[in-house]
Amino acid sequence: MDTIQDLNYGVALPESDQTDWSCVPSDEHPYPVILLHGLFAPAFKSWRIMARRLSDIGYCVYQLKYGMFPDFETLGGISDIRESAKELDTFITKVLATTHAQKVDLIGHSEGPVVARWYLKYLDRQGQEQEQQEQKQDGEVNIQDEQQQQQQHVRKEREGRVRSLVSIAPVGKGTSVNGILAMIKVLGIYESLAGIVQPYCAACVQILEGSDLLQQLYGQDGLQAEVEGVRYLNIVTSRDNVVTPFTNGVMTIPDESSKEVVKERQDTANKVQVNSSHPRPRSSSLLQNLVIENHCAYNSVHSDHCGIFQSPFAFHATNAFLSSDGLSSTLDTNNVIPCTLDPESDAS
Repeated sequence: MDTIQDLNYGVALPESDQTDWSCVPSDEHPYPVILLHGLFAPAFKSWRIMARRLSDIGYCVYQLKYGMFPDFETLGGISDIRESAKELDTFITKVLATTHAQKVDLIGHSEGPVVARWYLKYLDRQGQEQEQQEQKQDGEVNIQDEQQQQQQHVRKEREGRVRSLVSIAPVGKGTSVNGILAMIKVLGIYESLAGIVQPYCAACVQILEGSDLLQQLYGQDGLQAEVEGVRYLNIVTSRDNVVTPFTNGVMTIPDESSKEVVKERQDTANKVQVNSSHPRPRSSSLLQNLVIENHCAYNSVHSDHCGIFQSPFAFHATNAFLSSDGLSSTLDTNNVIPCTLDPESDAS
């Protein structure tokens, strides 16, 4: 019940995404920003606050509604995540064609970063699979045998089209649903329940801890920022009531020489220990993890799964990250990122 109520904190349902398709990226913010909602989320409602804040300071902001049921576009993120990633690919093409930008920045909440990471790993540089038929020509006549008539899938290499991915309360390695998933598996009813849910909400099954899709995406090494040339910022809350444990959303970098143990928050006085930044040797990637409670006092509205993307800290951190350039610098969280919309109030 709390999660449903959280969706309504300070947000009225807009009639559209209010995107200004005539927006021209500025020299200060040259990369269009695409917002990706989470599971069951009404896209325009979920991102209304963040979209307005980013637009007000000069970003060109675009909201993608993905994973919808046909003829029912109230709730999103329901369809197969692999299909949603294809929707993202098409949407990026549209945004780049409209703005004439070279790359985009992605901001995802909950399921959104999983869609983004599937896109980055399998579609960004390759593009969608395109069906082609090989044909032999003899003058004006096409000579095709049965094998040549079969459709062949080919992938065309292209430059990466994403500069940054900001993940806010990401599903990451999946959710245990507060331990319910393990109980269902012990009872031996997981496969039956998954079979019932899958046709109606494929993503519901795919975001569960240990799902086939997440294992394919992340492999045996866990949640890693493996795509070269992409900048990653992860903002999580230790009070996450949907992604459990919340540390499933913390990212690591492949081949790092030492991994810092991630400990869950024990009480409000103890800070969560995460390896906050990873300057990856011999790489062109940047990764930074932020736990909101390590920097800001507990807030009943912003310190949970559905409230964090309305958090002033999440907004300021996102803006600072997207405003920075290159792959070598990390955010100075002690001096740059305030916890309120009015930085002066943090100092008082």
